Amino acid sequence: MGNTSSWDRSSTNTPVPIEVVDGAQTCVQYVQKNLGIALDYQTETLPVLDHYLREARAQGSPHTHALIASVAGCYLGELLRARHPLCWEPLAQDQLLWSLSAPSITIFPVAMAHVALVGPKAEKQWEVFRFAPPLRQALTRRLQALPVVSDDEYVAPSTRVEVVDMAFEWLEATNNKHAHDHEPAEPEE
Repeated sequence: MGNTSSWDRSSTNTPVPIEVVDGAQTCVQYVQKNLGIALDYQTETLPVLDHYLREARAQGSPHTHALIASVAGCYLGELLRARHPLCWEPLAQDQLLWSLSAPSITIFPVAMAHVALVGPKAEKQWEVFRFAPPLRQALTRRLQALPVVSDDEYVAPSTRVEVVDMAFEWLEATNNKHAHDHEPAEPEE
């Protein structure tokens, strides 16, 4: 899934905070240096970021984890922003609270990267998504219908991006349904 065509993307033209731009570029550099593979802001290279974060989990300290989660979260946020009509909210003092939002959805990409880096146990401590109730219910039903995955796979950035893609698919389908509900009926001959 890529950019959702029925959304008004004009509201997403807000400037990206320089801290996010720098963090995302630093993430690309870290992964290139450590794994020899360049991240390209495409979902096809997300498994490379998954692998990098698992390796960093095994080797890093809490101080390096904070830095890596920060830059990986910036990268994830920019990848998601390129795919969907999301805007960065004003940056909070705590990077784990940095967020992207659109109607019905808020995503915390640094927290998402932190949970992937620290491990599944951190899932209970940090909110990585916030969905409006109808969207949350629809996603819960859809995710429950999918095969079970391991805890590590569940917290991996590639899986989280798939969940965001599902959310936007549902939102677009709902918007399209409402648009068709309001179309005038064809005159009968």
